[in-house]
Amino acid sequence: MLPDRTSDSLADWLISHPGVEIISRDRGGEYACGAAQGAPQAIQVADRWHLLKNARETLQKVIDRHQKQVRESVKLVAERESQLSSNQLHDSMQLSNSSTTPNTENISRSKKRMLYEQVCELHQSGMSIRKIASQLRVGRRTVRRYLRADAFPERAKRSGTSCLDPYQDELKPMWDAGVTRATVLWKRLKEQGFQGSYSVVSRKITLWRKRLQTPGDCQRMLNNLRVVQLPSSRHLSWLLWKPVDKLKRNEKKLVKELLKAPKILQATQLIHEFQAFIQQKNSTGWDDWLERACSEDAPIEIQRFGKNLKQDGQAVKAAMESEWSNGQVEGQVNRLKMVKRQMYGRASFDLLRARFLNNA
Repeated sequence: MLPDRTSDSLADWLISHPGVEIISRDRGGEYACGAAQGAPQAIQVADRWHLLKNARETLQKVIDRHQKQVRESVKLVAERESQLSSNQLHDSMQLSNSSTTPNTENISRSKKRMLYEQVCELHQSGMSIRKIASQLRVGRRTVRRYLRADAFPERAKRSGTSCLDPYQDELKPMWDAGVTRATVLWKRLKEQGFQGSYSVVSRKITLWRKRLQTPGDCQRMLNNLRVVQLPSSRHLSWLLWKPVDKLKRNEKKLVKELLKAPKILQATQLIHEFQAFIQQKNSTGWDDWLERACSEDAPIEIQRFGKNLKQDGQAVKAAMESEWSNGQVEGQVNRLKMVKRQMYGRASFDLLRARFLNNA
């Protein structure tokens, strides 16, 4: 167990423990450098899980850049599924991920869109990413994400269940009967077994109050119309990553439309080939794949991914051919984090090391 993640610490440990033949590691450059310095004779094996993670994230970046094609694909699939008339679809389709009550969300989206336009204008004027981030007071990562996208990157609306859902049949009648105070409603629900906090009920009641401010006819129309949400880039990357036979019917249709975009199709094919190299542990055709991935015809994100793999070429190829895995180490890292959190992150290195190794 080392005190830090520096290459010097790893190199010193390897020098003091000669005879190491194989080193399984993640993609961190410090570990690669330390392993080369401390045990140049050892075979380095890149972790397969991290390689696949990097590949899927690369696919996500490609989707980020092609937001226009994503919108068109989602809209086309939604039109076919809903079978609404063109006028109804124009009124109901909200590709901006807006909700039915969203004054605050619309304001937030407008501000982000304005920021996106400012970033693009400053970049076109020749300003660097660092200066843009400083002038607009945003992170450089945000600036890079905006510049990668070919259109304003919409944010996917979160969806999920609530602990309040099983009590809707009890809550709604009380609300309709005129009981509108969140405190009273929360206490009555607790008498019926509700385990959630007051804030859960309060947020729900606040939402209903906002809806009362909307004219009745307009509100009923908004409730009845089907609102199409733009999936997040992360979600779409998982759909493109999965085997087709693992997708649902509507997901297959969406993937089919997305793959009509040439760059998304090319990126998906290259990533699937890389996925096969890792999962099948077969490096046949690896050099040809690297050449195609690094060519100027490939999407820029794939080019960067390919060049990064080429820099770590021997370790990546060893991951395709070797039986060694970083899985055991990753499991120990997870256990180490648990022990560290049990001491609220305040334990010294010596205490943390003693607790961790004594339980091993």
